[in-house]
Amino acid sequence: ARIWSLPIVFVCENNQWGMGTGWKRVSAVDDFSLMASSYNIRGEMVDGMDVLVVRDAATRALADARAGNPVLIEARTYRYKGHSMSDPQKYRTREEIDEYKKLDPILILEERMKKEGSWDDATAAEQDAATEELVARAVTFAEESPDPAISTIYEDIYAGPAFFMKPSLSPATGGAR
Repeated sequence: ARIWSLPIVFVCENNQWGMGTGWKRVSAVDDFSLMASSYNIRGEMVDGMDVLVVRDAATRALADARAGNPVLIEARTYRYKGHSMSDPQKYRTREEIDEYKKLDPILILEERMKKEGSWDDATAAEQDAATEELVARAVTFAEESPDPAISTIYEDIYAGPAFFMKPSLSPATGGAR
């Protein structure tokens, strides 16, 4: 990215777990954003549990990228759920998860907005009702819509045709199976 001055923002979502192994057990580096320096790009570690901090870091990174400077952001967050549905999560305690849930990004933002007077319980109730209505309408629309033609299966996946998506090779268009 640096060699060609590519306008890229890499985001490393450090949720502290790689399957069932804590990230500190597998890396000698505590701050993954430092790894960016080995590629001569700017790195920044941010609190991924704070929406506004992430927004500000993204704003800085986008400005750099638009100037031809790739950037790496490490957003430190927390994975509440297991790695998969079959993950018993024996590698951490219920108390640890509960402590991180107190730092939930939505709760942090809601509390900040209440303190500055731009959010209250009435506004939250209005937004919840509007969102539930929007979701209900979307579900109804989806359920009542006809199934798309199988020939459209690869549409709107890539900005342009991918090299491997030749119609002659696609089962959707009667090609190779």
